[in-house]
Amino acid sequence: MESSTKNKQSFEKIQNMVLRAFGKDTYVDKSSITEMEGGFCNAVYEMKGKDRNVILKIGPAPETEMMSYEKELIETEVKAIQLIRERTKLSIPEVLYYDPSKTLCNSDYFFMTKIEGKCLENEKNKMPKESYGKLKEELGHWNRTMNDVEGTTFKIFSDDKEFTYNSDFINYLFQQLLEDARKKHTDLKYITYDELFEIVQDAKEYLDDVKQPHFVHWDLWEGNIFIKEDRVEGIIDFERALWGDPLMEFELSFEENLDPQFIKGYGRNFKSRSEEIRRLIYTLYRELGMIVESDYRNYEDNGAYRRWSVEVFGKTLERYRNYLLQLNQ
Repeated sequence: MESSTKNKQSFEKIQNMVLRAFGKDTYVDKSSITEMEGGFCNAVYEMKGKDRNVILKIGPAPETEMMSYEKELIETEVKAIQLIRERTKLSIPEVLYYDPSKTLCNSDYFFMTKIEGKCLENEKNKMPKESYGKLKEELGHWNRTMNDVEGTTFKIFSDDKEFTYNSDFINYLFQQLLEDARKKHTDLKYITYDELFEIVQDAKEYLDDVKQPHFVHWDLWEGNIFIKEDRVEGIIDFERALWGDPLMEFELSFEENLDPQFIKGYGRNFKSRSEEIRRLIYTLYRELGMIVESDYRNYEDNGAYRRWSVEVFGKTLERYRNYLLQLNQ
């Protein structure tokens, strides 16, 4: 989707990036470079070579107004990819070159190998139900493998702020987003900023049931999953990685009902009162971010994404309130 945050570069600038990364004898023909249409934030290019295809990812320009939790996205992705490659055997891109100097380009950028295959988001409706179910089971196993990587503190991957308690970390995340919302006078329609933050604070007891921070990809929706012959071929987009509660993962905190095939592959179900409340809190956080980002990205969709996000957020608020009512009956 077109977004004001995408820091697009000229062919000449990209050629210079290639020369710096791969040497003076490297030549890239203009016709071999394609800007990739997916993604909502960074500029991404595919380069087709004789031996392999390479992806170039460029962060937003420094003058671009970004949300608080979107700082150092490229640094986060590079570090997260390197960690998961070291600690697991999952098929993810390899970082080939990372340049944080901002001397050639006005933002961080990096080259990585391309994950082959097709995007699951584009292919799922063409797949037989049984094949899709098996793929979701496999994805559950992949997600659990990443979540089994343990950290020492709760934190956003490249943020200096670290937290001993999950509740303090989640409070911090909501405070960041709500401050971003205030700057843009974002209308949440169904709740005030203070009322929403009170909901989060009231969940402290349940949030602090999580003692051990784990690696969380956070953005593993089907647009970031590549498949080949009905199997997971690889996953991408680690730029929002954090150390936290695995229930913050997309598959575990976005849909009301957990996918049974995903849960089978994950190897653990989530049914306790604490887990349900945490799932709802994390869903509210995700959907709040979707609303606020619309006021920063300036998507060229006549406000459709924002309107959808507000309504989804409103339904989650209703689910949360109804769940608390059931507990108090």
